[in-house]
Amino acid sequence: MKILIVEDEPLAAAQLTANIAVLKPGAQILAVCDTVRSAVNWLQNNPAPDLSFSISSWATD
Repeated sequence: MKILIVEDEPLAAAQLTANIAVLKPGAQILAVCDTVRSAVNWLQNNPAPDLSFSISSWATD
């Protein structure tokens, strides 16, 4: 499985990468993009991944 991660928080991206490695050892992280712009650029210039992750955190009251 080929995976693209879109995450602007380096710690969250590292944790997600580590979790994927444990849960799906055969998975290949193709790239970690830290902005939507870089993700769009990556997608325009590379074959589509099988799966992409983007983590958002929303503050709620």
